Amino acid sequence: MSNEDELLALIQRQQARIDHLERVLSANSIRVPATFEVGADTLSEASIGFPELDLSEPVEVRKPASRIEARAAVEDMPRICEAILTLWGANDLDQYLNRLIIDDRGTRAGFSPEVMEELLFLGRITRSKVRLMGVPPPVTHPKVR
Repeated sequence: MSNEDELLALIQRQQARIDHLERVLSANSIRVPATFEVGADTLSEASIGFPELDLSEPVEVRKPASRIEARAAVEDMPRICEAILTLWGANDLDQYLNRLIIDDRGTRAGFSPEVMEELLFLGRITRSKVRLMGVPPPVTHPKVR
C-alpha cells in the first residue's frame, strides 16, 4: 500500500468518526457551533459552544447505605451447613455435595428448588477452584454423614 493509499484510508476513517460524532450529538440535541475551528484554542472554543452537562446525582435521590440481610436457603438445614463448613477446602466437599444432590437410595423426598440451586452453585465453586488452582492439598477433616 502506498503512502497516498494510507493517507486516503486515514482520511476516510476520520470522516467516519466525525459522522458518528455528529449523529451522537444530534441524537442528544447538542448543537455544534458553526465557527468551530481546530487550533491552539480548540478546548476554549469548544467549551463556549457546547452545553455543560451535570452528571451528578441529585442530593434528594441519595440514600444512606443500608445493610442487606440475606439468608441462604441451605441455612435452614443446620446439619448440612455444618458439614459444608467442616469440609470447605477439602477434596471431600465435592463428593459430599454429589451425595446430597444425587439420590442413590431412592427414598429421599428431595430439596426445594432454592436449596438445590445453592448446592449446585457450591459444587460449581469447588470444581472451578480445582480447575483454577489445581488439585487442592489434602485436608484432614472428620467424616461427615
